[in-house]
Formats: sequence, structure tokens, C-alpha cells
Amino acid sequence: MRIQRAIAIAKADENRLIRFIERRDRFLDALDWDSLPEQLAREAAMMDELLATELAEAACYVIWLEECIGFGVEDIVAVHDLQPLSVIRSIAALA
Repeated sequence: MRIQRAIAIAKADENRLIRFIERRDRFLDALDWDSLPEQLAREAAMMDELLATELAEAACYVIWLEECIGFGVEDIVAVHDLQPLSVIRSIAALA
């Protein structure tokens, strides 16, 4: 795969993650937190941390791909899949 295509995919995944976080934040803002069980509130906080980590990793990945161009890389084997679903699966595995 051409490096430019990999960068486009990684940036699209990063933007998809940003939109997911924004939608999730709007949903959480509408919740009545006082009526939620304590465990659920803790899990939501854990998810915030995991999403922030995944977003930071997505940004680093895009930067790394762009730096690869500077080193003359033109093709790569695969692109790392950055999806909110991977974070959701991680939370589910903790339960």
C-alpha cells in the first residue's frame, strides 16, 4: 500500500475517533449522574481514559507515518486499525 493512502486511512480513523468521542461526550452530558450506579460511573471514567489514550496513539501514528515519507518510505505492508470499537472491547473485557 502506498504511504499516502495509509496516511489518509489513519487520518480518517483519527477523525472517526474524534467524532465518536464528541458524540459520547454529548450523550454523557445529558445523563443524570446522580441516578447512575457508582460502578457505571467508574466504568464511564475508565472509558474516558482509554479513549484519550487511543486518540493520542492515533495522532502519534499519523505523525509517524508522515515522518516515514521523510525517510523515503513509499510503500507499507498494512495500516493499524484505529477504531473506538477496540476501546469498547477492552472495557468489556475488564468486566
